[in-house]
Amino acid sequence: MKHFIALAAIFLISVCLSAKNKSLDLGIPKGRPIVIVADWNQPPFFFIDQKNGTPKGYCLDLLTTALDKLGVKYVVKVESWDKSLADLESGKADVTCSFDTSNQNKKLFFGENIKQLPFYIVCRKNNRDIHNIEDLNGKNVIVRKGSIINGILKKKNISCNIIGDTTISRNLVKLNEGQYDACFANKLTLEYYIKNLKLDNLECRPVRLIQQENRIVGNNENLVLTISDMLFKMSVDGTYTNLSKKWFYVYQGVNIPTPLYAVLICLLIIAVVSVIVVRILTNKIRKANARLLEKDRRIKLALKVGGIRITEYNRKTNKCTVLEGDYSEKTVMTVDYIINHVHPDDKERFSRLMENVQRGLVPKDPLVFRFNIAVRNQWRYIQIYLTNIRDSHGGIVRTIGTHMDITDRVLSSMALKVEKEKAQRADYLKSEFLANMSHEIRTPLNAIIGFSDVISQKIVSEKDIEECSALIHKNSDMLLNLINDILDLSRIESGELDIENTEFDLTDAVRGLYLSIKSTHTDDSKVDFRMSLPYSICIVSTDRRRVLQILTNFVTNAFKYTEEGHILIGYEKEKNGIRLYVEDTGKGLPENTKDSVFTRFEKLGSHKQGTGLGLSICKAIVEHMDGRIGVDSEKGKGSTFWAWIPTDVITPNNDN
Repeated sequence: MKHFIALAAIFLISVCLSAKNKSLDLGIPKGRPIVIVADWNQPPFFFIDQKNGTPKGYCLDLLTTALDKLGVKYVVKVESWDKSLADLESGKADVTCSFDTSNQNKKLFFGENIKQLPFYIVCRKNNRDIHNIEDLNGKNVIVRKGSIINGILKKKNISCNIIGDTTISRNLVKLNEGQYDACFANKLTLEYYIKNLKLDNLECRPVRLIQQENRIVGNNENLVLTISDMLFKMSVDGTYTNLSKKWFYVYQGVNIPTPLYAVLICLLIIAVVSVIVVRILTNKIRKANARLLEKDRRIKLALKVGGIRITEYNRKTNKCTVLEGDYSEKTVMTVDYIINHVHPDDKERFSRLMENVQRGLVPKDPLVFRFNIAVRNQWRYIQIYLTNIRDSHGGIVRTIGTHMDITDRVLSSMALKVEKEKAQRADYLKSEFLANMSHEIRTPLNAIIGFSDVISQKIVSEKDIEECSALIHKNSDMLLNLINDILDLSRIESGELDIENTEFDLTDAVRGLYLSIKSTHTDDSKVDFRMSLPYSICIVSTDRRRVLQILTNFVTNAFKYTEEGHILIGYEKEKNGIRLYVEDTGKGLPENTKDSVFTRFEKLGSHKQGTGLGLSICKAIVEHMDGRIGVDSEKGKGSTFWAWIPTDVITPNNDN
């Protein structure tokens, strides 16, 4: 019984497989795939992709999709249309789609109409005498071999020179150059070649003729009917419609490469940051100018309403008497008393003035001396203007002195000069900053754009693509660091620098930073990058991100100016805090530049990459954390940049 059931099952399976194979009996020799051929000069129905040389097209998608759904193997054969027709008739090829009618070739079988398209005439734009088929008499006309247009022209008795060729693209170029007069084809194919070959001198014109019928064509009726049935099923399940939308939908979105999106986002960020920086600098300059104008107004007001003191000098007694205004506790003073209260640097000049006054000679212009008579232990700038009062006979009666305390004006003038220099310096720094930003931003941005273009042009090897991607990533990091510096500068200017204190292992943080930087400077064979970690564990309570930012800027600066030797990153406990340092054997700093290196936009070489912001940002961060920052350096021997930050420190040997 068991054997009978097994035999029955085998019999049923054989019957099913036989029925399935019978249902797919396409009349093709067993083991051979179906061969698809086509006229590859009929875009978008059949054409060869110019970028990679692969066959593509709407009709090709229909055939391959139908055969995939039928589970039938196939190959696509690329050859001339004449050869394709010959292979179809001889049985070397099996199926195609063709713009033809069923009565044109009795050796082949034709399926249902897939797509119907009207014929168009294409001619040169300046040829205005061709509008219909009758205008082709005496013209050189391009007609595809085997096309029904040949029969139509003959039927209508059109006497024209027919150029029969299957390579329509080559003939359209000759038509554009003026060698031929017109060409027949469907509009989609004509517009494709006109656009891609840039044949701007040609245009399509409709004509009233029988429409082209795009049908499944084969040398085996079973194959044609089977594919036609599958196309009907595809029209029911939506596959047919989706393929039509793919090739004939009016709007097709532009595929923007991902690197281009990144470039556009970077450009947007740079534009926003630039606007913020320019606005900050503009506000600073506006405020500085406003302060200068206000101080100038105050000085003018002081000249108008300022206190003026008047004294009288008696040549006989050699004494001065205060006539108006509070000058000192004394109203009568000898010249010797006054000289004792003159600034040491002005005594000789004041004594010479009084000698001339004794002889009746007074200067035409006012003189300024420093006194500490009215205010003890404080030198005041007093402007003195002397005038001789004469009697009717021309004799000198007395000498009047007008004394005006211009200390505020002098100090204001000094401050004005300082503010003016600051404003000029700010304007110079703004120009230098913008120029530097333009260079620093453009350098990585050009690299990003350039290597993105290289990737988009399909580089042959994967290795080249990886190298370009690495360079794009590297320059993106460079650009991001630059933008972070600008944002930190903006926060410092606005007083919004944030410090978030947390407990963390400083040893682990420094080790991680060392390994990260070490991996990016593997090519610096002449520079030995080291680290010094005195404790296996060192718990501190401060801002981890800012600590790493300070050390990163120190190390980056060291690599810029160190060509050989070593760079050492480390830390050590010092007093009630931690001392971070980076030691290098670079060029070192001259003695007069040690303080200026922490100034904004300061660089010790215009050819070095960077904005001159890193060390100034470090200084602002350290000062915000109530710490100290400095540099120990010797010209030609190297430098050690350090920063001390107050914090609680816990190590294995010290639990306090």
